[in-house]
Order: sequence, then C-alpha cells, then structure tokens
Amino acid sequence: MNGALVGILAKLGSFGSVILTALLLMSGRAIATYTTLAQIRQLPRLNRPSIPPVNLPQARNPIFPNHGSDTLSMSVPEPLQSLPTPPSPDPGNSDSLEGLEDFDYWVNLCRLLVDRQEYQKALSACDRAIILKPKALEIWVERTRILLAIQQYTQAIASADRILERESKYSRVLAYRCTALSALGRYQEAMKDCDQALEIDRRWHEITPALVWFQKGLIHQLQGQYQAALDTYQQALQLQPNNSQTLVHQCYCFHQLDQPYKAIASCERALEIDNNWGEISPDIAWKYQGFAYLNLADYEQAKTSFQRALSLNQEDPTLWAAMGFALTSLNRLSEALNAYEQAIRLRSDYSFALVNQCQLLNDLGEYQAAQKACGAALEGDGFWDQWGPATAWSQLGVALAAQGELEAATVANNTAIELQPDYPQAWNNAAVILWYQEDYLAALESVARAIELDPNLAQAWQNRGRILASLKRFEEAIAAYNMAVEKGRNNPELWSSRSVALWEAQQYAEAVISAKEAVILNPDFFQGWYNMGTALIALENYQDALFAYQQATRIQPENANAWALRGYALQQLGELQAAKDAIATALNLNPNQPIARQLQVKLETNQQQQLDP
Repeated sequence: MNGALVGILAKLGSFGSVILTALLLMSGRAIATYTTLAQIRQLPRLNRPSIPPVNLPQARNPIFPNHGSDTLSMSVPEPLQSLPTPPSPDPGNSDSLEGLEDFDYWVNLCRLLVDRQEYQKALSACDRAIILKPKALEIWVERTRILLAIQQYTQAIASADRILERESKYSRVLAYRCTALSALGRYQEAMKDCDQALEIDRRWHEITPALVWFQKGLIHQLQGQYQAALDTYQQALQLQPNNSQTLVHQCYCFHQLDQPYKAIASCERALEIDNNWGEISPDIAWKYQGFAYLNLADYEQAKTSFQRALSLNQEDPTLWAAMGFALTSLNRLSEALNAYEQAIRLRSDYSFALVNQCQLLNDLGEYQAAQKACGAALEGDGFWDQWGPATAWSQLGVALAAQGELEAATVANNTAIELQPDYPQAWNNAAVILWYQEDYLAALESVARAIELDPNLAQAWQNRGRILASLKRFEEAIAAYNMAVEKGRNNPELWSSRSVALWEAQQYAEAVISAKEAVILNPDFFQGWYNMGTALIALENYQDALFAYQQATRIQPENANAWALRGYALQQLGELQAAKDAIATALNLNPNQPIARQLQVKLETNQQQQLDP
C-alpha cells in the first residue's frame, strides 16, 4: 500500500479501509467509468477530412454562354446594337414580323436576342433566316451557339455537322461541337474535335485557342484525369494567364491530387485577378480554397474561406456541409449542427450532411436524434465520403450502443466492417461496443486493428488507454494516452482519464498535472477538478485539494461525493465546523454516502472525547 494512503488511513482511524475503498471507487474505477462513457462514444476527427469532391457548377458546358467573359461566345458587332429601320418592329415579339423576307434583319434580330439571353426567341429568328438562306454558314454558327446555350446538345452537334460538311476547317465550330459532345459524356469524340480545332487553328473569330485548351482540360477533369487536366490548363494559362475560371479549375485539380498549397495558390490567384469567371463565380474559389485548408487541418482558415463563400452564395448545400465539418473540428458544435441543418434544408436527402449530422449528434449525446439522422442518410442520395455508407452504419452502431441496444449496435457496426474492411473508424467503434459489453480483451483486439489501419487515429489510442485501464494495466494505459496526445488529441476527457491511470499507477504528482490540463481546457469540467482533488489528497496537499473540491462542488452542487471529500480536506486542515457543514450537505444529498457517514461519526467521536473529563 502506498505511503500517502497509509497516512490517510492512519489519520482516519478504524474506518480507514472504508475510506480507501470509497476513494478507489470514486477516484479510480468510478471516474474511469464516467470519463470513458462520456468520451469513448465520441468518434474521432479524421486526420484528413473526407469532404467529398463536388463538380464545379456548369462544369459540363463552361464555354457557352459566358456573357461578359472572354470565352467561346459570339460578340454582337456595334452596328447591330439596334434594329435596322424601316421596319421598326418590337424585337421581343417575333410574331409581329410575319411576312418579312429580309435575311439581314432576321440575322441581326437573332444576335440581338442572344445578347439579351432570350434564347428561344433568338432560335426562332435564326430559323427564319435559315429558311431564307439555308446555305448561309454564319447563321448556322449562331444557331449552334444558341443550342449550346439552351443545352440542346444533340441538336447543337447536328447543327455543327451541317456547317462542317461544307467547311471542315472551322476551328470555332469544332470547338462548339467539342463542348456539346463533352456535355453528353462522349469524351473521346469531344477530345478529337478540340484537337482538330487547335490543329487547324483558323477561323476563330472572337474565340481564342486558350478556350479550347481549357475545354480539353475540363474533359480530362470530368474523367478524373486530374494531372492531365492540370497539364492542359497550364497550356490555356500560357495563352490567357488572367482567366479566373481556368485558375479555379486548376485549384480544384490540385485539391483532388492532394496538393493543398498549390490549390490555395491557384484559388488565391483567381480571386486576385477576379476576371473571366464564365459561368462560375468567386464563391467557388473560396470554397475550394477552404477544402485545401481542410486538407492541411487548418480549420480556422477553412472556416474563414467558407464564410467568404457563403457571403456570396448561401444556396450551396455542399458548402454548408464543408462549413459544418470545419466548425466541428474547431469544437464549435452548436454552430456546426446549424451548418449541417442548413445543408439538409437545401437538400433533404443529402447523405453526406446527414451522416455528419448523425456523428455530431452522437458527440453531443443526442443518440435518438443521431439514430434518426443515420437512418435518413442510408435512405438518402448516396453521396458519401470515401467510406461510403459504412460511415452511417458505424455511426448508427454508436447511437444504438449508447441507448443500450448492444445487439443491434453490433449488427450495424459489423455491417460497416463488411462494407469497408479497412475502415479504421468502424474497428474503433467495434471496440467501443465490446467495451460496453465488458469484453475487454476482444475490445483491445478491435482497437489494435483500428490503430494498425490508421496509426494516427488519436481517438483509437485514447480508447486503447481506457480499455487497458479497465483491465487494470495502468502503465500501458498511460502509454496509450500519451500516444493520443502525441497524435493530436487534446480534450479535457483525455487528460482526465490519463489522470486516473496515473493515480492508479501511484504517480500522484503526474496525475495532478494531467488533471490540471483538463481544467485548463475546460475550467467548468467537473471530473478534472474532482480528479485533481483526489490526487492532491494522495499527496497530502489538503489546501489545494480543498480548492479543487470547491470548484467541483461549484460545478456540480448536487454531487454528494465531492461534498464528502471536500469535508475530508477541511477536516484534515482542522476547519472542523466547515467540515461538518460539508459533510451535512453530502448526507442531505445522499444519506448513504460512505465517506460522509464515517467522517460524521469520527467528528462526533472526537467532539465527545473532548467533552469527557
């Protein structure tokens, strides 16, 4: 038996063994149970975020229409800004032009309506011009351009073919055809047309080869060929370096290739230039910059980037989900929950947001709500992170286990492992469920598998510490907790659990330091103050122990154990009336509190002995 406890027993007298048992229960196993139940259920933050990649808006047709940008759109010559006179019909009402057979008029009207983005009316005007002069190539070119604008890609290809039958060396039309084929997923044909347009390199009009290089890069990107896309975007940027749209796509590809610093630089350059955005807007650059910061685990910068994006666009559910991820990693849980709710409001079946909401609700102890969210995720749109639905099954297992449904929890988590045998989180959660079932050896094997799959999974190291503590292998538990700290885990529960293992290993001074770390992280963390007081009692430092228990009773004024040990510290300091008051409070809260009852008897006995002659 250690010297500090021998001293306590000697001072307490005959009921010392009762006090020792109570101290062991409250400061050792009982504390470990409380902190384990509070923390082992929580899932780890992945070292690398699993925000899913999202295609850029309008990525299938970046070339047209792009009003206000230097892309494959047709400018209206200055003389055509107003309709010719006579006649002077209403350009918004082509029906009023019945009977007119002025080809130039219809061509000019078509272009003017395109400029106004009234594409259906523009198409009608172009078709009237074609009826008058079916062999006029320029109006077929305009018609192809309009069909691209209204996403009638098959017709756009047919229209382009009519032109190319008569003029095969028409780079601009080949570029249009490349765009339409790409939008239909016919990538090899599209690439062939883009290559031919660049090889011919003539009849571009207002179009530049840079835009075709950009389109080629996009085709690579849509097929997941990110390095090839980067090489092609670089060709575009050599010809047109100040194109924000190309830079954003470059940023996206760097992100997909796990090159976050280059991604950030590309997005910053796009925002600095702020030009030629095409069909995208600056919010995309802010979003992908945020993703890159997530990859660097720089969650504060990621949050700032997402805030800038949301200031420009609050209707993107993937952006809200990314913000939720960053806020969760910053431990701003209520804000994160709101972000996920916004994502789900915009897309009610968004599996990724729902499963992250489920995980967060598990972290917050709202297990029924978490169970519902995971169920909705499994019935959702199937848009997951890298682990697919295994994440939802594993989180569902956590929620069920916390509600005591251990068999159902085991089935759910085993489903996750069957779907993704290499999913470290699922093995970690399996250890949690086994720990609930007090099958500690099997839990230890499961958490070892999680660590084998991901040695940097700090939560798994922390859970390993708890399991080893349950097996009373305290030195090994301390080593596991130290690994959790080394891997980046830094929360009050970890430090509190570590203090328990150190106390059990009779390393009382270290136990005090560990408990102090817990209350530094959270000054209102009851268990940290309670553990600190217990370790200080073992060191016979009753004055500091009293302060720790005062803080503990401030935080949980209805905790009889804390009041009892506060009374013990006061009794050791000779403050007998204050000790009696603390003991009375403990007994009012729990008449059977063993320490308080024994202290009361001892104080009354001492008082009677002082009164006897």
